Amino acid sequence: MKLGIIGATGRAGSLILAEAEQRGHEIVALVRDRRKLTSATACIEKPVLELDRSDIQGLDVLVSAYGVPLGREHEHLDATRHLLNILRGTSTRLIVVGSAGHLFTSSARTSRYYETELKPGPLRNGSAVLRQVTDMLAACPDVTWTYLAPAIEFQPNGPRTGTYRTGGDVVLCDGQGRSQISYADYAIALIDEIEQRQHLNQLFTVAA
Repeated sequence: MKLGIIGATGRAGSLILAEAEQRGHEIVALVRDRRKLTSATACIEKPVLELDRSDIQGLDVLVSAYGVPLGREHEHLDATRHLLNILRGTSTRLIVVGSAGHLFTSSARTSRYYETELKPGPLRNGSAVLRQVTDMLAACPDVTWTYLAPAIEFQPNGPRTGTYRTGGDVVLCDGQGRSQISYADYAIALIDEIEQRQHLNQLFTVAA
């Protein structure tokens, strides 16, 4: 398949790119600064809000690993709105690299993680914004999308084990009560989802 990856030079995006390349997919990196790109893959150097339909033409999947600095979380809304606008009427599927912060804390679904576990500040604000992102996706029936939330402990330097568990909109914990996954295993799960298409127009989460 032909995949576009927004944020392909970031911590998550670079591992997603590497996993996709290892499996033989054709990649187009959509980045703000091509000098940070270590792969020899094709590249489009543009801010996300300047991408247009010609940039996504021919893509089977567009992965958004778009990252913003703390304090500018609202930019996720602008980016998502723009991507949905250029994807409408196309067959390109959108996969969003998400957050665990707005997942429910239990199957009762009475509270979300950020509401009870995060102090007021950028992380809590960011989780609230990404909750709005999922609402925006769900309200756009003419774009095929998937939102993949990692575990609460999203570990940049964690091992690549090749195994993970999937869940829905509730924080996924192990037998010791921890919710964790490495960036490398998250990348595996994301490319698996691209290939297997099991969560179309859904939010889901993965954990070790």
